[in-house]
Amino acid sequence: MSTPTPYFLLGKIPGHLQACINVSKPDFEGTCFPNLVSRRLPVYKQPGHTLTPRIVVLHKSSVDDAIRVLPTLLSGGEVDGQTCAAIKLVTMGGGFSHADFQKVLEAVPGAKDVPWLRPEATRPGGPGPPVGGGPPSAEFVAGRLRRALDEHADQVKEGKGRGEVWWF
Repeated sequence: MSTPTPYFLLGKIPGHLQACINVSKPDFEGTCFPNLVSRRLPVYKQPGHTLTPRIVVLHKSSVDDAIRVLPTLLSGGEVDGQTCAAIKLVTMGGGFSHADFQKVLEAVPGAKDVPWLRPEATRPGGPGPPVGGGPPSAEFVAGRLRRALDEHADQVKEGKGRGEVWWF
């Protein structure tokens, strides 16, 4: 069993975030850093997979939340009395526009030192939101995320992809 690779999952729709967590159960186990940003931030470990992520999940979040939290998560250190390893990857959900993403990327020191995962629908010039409006199903999002994590696992573990955006 390898050491978990920490990453940050930032999203606005709790059902999508929960589905992203559930897609890998029963392999995830959780602890919390409740005081990091006045919300509970579950940290999950997934042993036995190619990428064994520990996910810090920030739900119902804003760009300001991300800007406030990311420096701590990127550098690692003590969070809520627990040691938090530096994250190696950031996933920002489709509820954030490309302008939101750019704002976080430019405002947070070190944000360009890790790869980012973004939904294909948010890619500039990309397909845009699904026909009929509204977000895709939680199961669709979770499945795409799981495939992207598996696809890029080796790169993340090797510290590659710094500043790249991987679309899923």
